[in-house]
Amino acid sequence: MPYAAASGTARQQGLHLAPARYFDGVNYAEVPDRARTLTYARVGRGDRARAKGLKLRLDLWAPPKRTDAPRPAVVWVHGGGWNKGHRSQTPAWNRWFNARGWSVFDIDYRLAPRATQLDQIGDVKCAVGWVRRHARVYGVDPDRLLLAGSSAGGNLALAAAYTEGDGRVPASCQVRDSSVAGVLSLYGPTDMRRLIAGTALRRDPMIPLLMGGSAATAPARYRLGSPARLVRGDVPPTLLLHGSADRAVPVAQARELARRLEEAGAPATYVELPWADHCFDVNWGGWGSQIARAATERFLKVVGRPPYPGKGPA
Repeated sequence: MPYAAASGTARQQGLHLAPARYFDGVNYAEVPDRARTLTYARVGRGDRARAKGLKLRLDLWAPPKRTDAPRPAVVWVHGGGWNKGHRSQTPAWNRWFNARGWSVFDIDYRLAPRATQLDQIGDVKCAVGWVRRHARVYGVDPDRLLLAGSSAGGNLALAAAYTEGDGRVPASCQVRDSSVAGVLSLYGPTDMRRLIAGTALRRDPMIPLLMGGSAATAPARYRLGSPARLVRGDVPPTLLLHGSADRAVPVAQARELARRLEEAGAPATYVELPWADHCFDVNWGGWGSQIARAATERFLKVVGRPPYPGKGPA
């Protein structure tokens, strides 16, 4: 990403780019190197899962400094094209949130082709509900939960947040409440039909298994997995971060969702990173990553500001 292009976007986020940090990794001495692994559910067959009682796990990344007040928390959903990836595969983000006093619940979910996209959205809701139900145990505030994810995880996070309370996409375990105070997507797909039709995914034999059919035979499933088709004025505050040169998930996906959110009057922020490709945040010190973190830090002040009109522990 050219510095000149990045600097204008950075100024909009109140950030002065730091050339000395361009090749940085992440090194926060006071945040944990290892997380605590917990089981948040045992799930049954679902649409395509074979193993009954499959354990779904998450990693809890907790800030090192204890506090009597409940902390805000992030439920993080990993990427990987819906068919691969694992919890805590982006530890830099977890440590970054920890350094700002946020606990992170970094979750696994069932993967395609054994599970469909709707199963996965249900798993995300199950995890959020579990965190809300155990909020007091782990010292977090259930009314200050941010649901976040990258790539396919961003898609699942948005879809889970936007279908809260929708009986067509139930949680995969019993939960009373899976609402969140905000949702963050890094380069997540927002329209499954258009994404599949316009990319190499149209030739991927995994896609009909993931979606439960084609766009022609299962249109409702495609809509329920497409955040751009789920917009209402009362969806949670949303932050979208997307690179203009994304070769995996075209930037038009983010632009369309941002447009629909604006038209609906929903609280949303869209930050387009010039020249940035998919997974730009792998280069933690790069211009795109610096801008993304600045935008996220501003968003945390909105999501983490009590009180949010949530529903309390569940």
